[in-house]
Amino acid sequence: MRAYLSFLRSNAPWLGAGFLLIFMSGIAQTSFVAIFAGVIRAEFGLSHGQWGGLYSLATALSAVLMLIFGGVADRFGARWLGTAVLLGLAAGCLFLSLSQGLIALAGSLFVIRFLGLGMASHVALVATGRWFSRTRGKAVAVVLSGFAVSEAVLPVLFVAALETTDWRRLWQIVALLILAGAILLPLVLRGERIPAGDEVSGEQTGMGGLHWTRGAALRHWLFWLIAPSVLVMPMAISTFFFQQVHYAGLAGVEHIALVALFPPFTVALSLWSFFWGWAVDRWGTATIFPFSLLPAALGFGVFASLSGLPAIAFGMLCVAVSFAAQDTLRTAFWPEYYGTRHLGSIKSVAMAVIVMGTALGPGISGVLIDLGISLRVQFAVLVVLFLAASVGIRIGLTRARRLLAVPA
Repeated sequence: MRAYLSFLRSNAPWLGAGFLLIFMSGIAQTSFVAIFAGVIRAEFGLSHGQWGGLYSLATALSAVLMLIFGGVADRFGARWLGTAVLLGLAAGCLFLSLSQGLIALAGSLFVIRFLGLGMASHVALVATGRWFSRTRGKAVAVVLSGFAVSEAVLPVLFVAALETTDWRRLWQIVALLILAGAILLPLVLRGERIPAGDEVSGEQTGMGGLHWTRGAALRHWLFWLIAPSVLVMPMAISTFFFQQVHYAGLAGVEHIALVALFPPFTVALSLWSFFWGWAVDRWGTATIFPFSLLPAALGFGVFASLSGLPAIAFGMLCVAVSFAAQDTLRTAFWPEYYGTRHLGSIKSVAMAVIVMGTALGPGISGVLIDLGISLRVQFAVLVVLFLAASVGIRIGLTRARRLLAVPA
């Protein structure tokens, strides 16, 4: 414990900056935006499929933009790039509060998803992956706890606030919160961290002793064996949270009772993030990554077949285990296997896949609900996808293990 507290104290500026960016990215997560689904659908006259389609279109476009702009994290430091991202995110939230037509609504959702879900978390995790090497897992766990705190606090507060406050006013409050974060970030982060002491000095190479470019990574088989695991978790999580109101009805619980499970979910998410961070530093990515999606498969199996709050709580706990593992393990995986020189460009592709997953989940699920295909059936299909993705990770890392020890 003393060593851990010393680690936190000596690295507080960098860990704090990453935590802040990840916390702010929680505002763009589906679990938060979906809180307003009912009032937005009612005000704009949208069905489940239309709302899901609009949301998915905005998210898909933000995924495309991630491919174009994700590489800027390799050229600009996190201090000012992160500040610019937060200022843009605050503007997007303000625009959403003022939107009157579908085009304005879609445009503001696009800005929020691109800068919040995409760039804010991208800048934080690329910087953390570059700032730390031997203690990367531990650092990522601390930074990712920002999402857990955001997820635990914001949804419950704003669901309660919706009872008495207009949804547009609430998004203006969100804009002010993010603006405060944009002012705080450059004060916390005054410089970049160069790994030293017990870290590996200089840039870290990946497989074959190479600094992999984005093009080389995309032409290599490992990326495509890992890609399904990158896609399926955000697709599943976004489906669950986006359809939370609908699912609460299917499961026979009140929506507020379901939302009350979010804080325990995020506490579990945070605790498991620390465990996975320790496990990565202790045993390495290749050993534990292949098993990381199995708890989520169990969780969505529960959602597909059982009802009632105890069953839902158990399912969410299982999902939290895998969700924490994926964020932590992926952040450690990219620099370990592809190096750090072009980390931002490579991770931008992965982030685009993640964002696309969050687009596919709400869009597909909304259309299928309109077509009469039960959400429970959709959850059962996700179980199969989780298992298939696990097999892909296992095959990929088993084949790639020997390449980590091969010089260029």
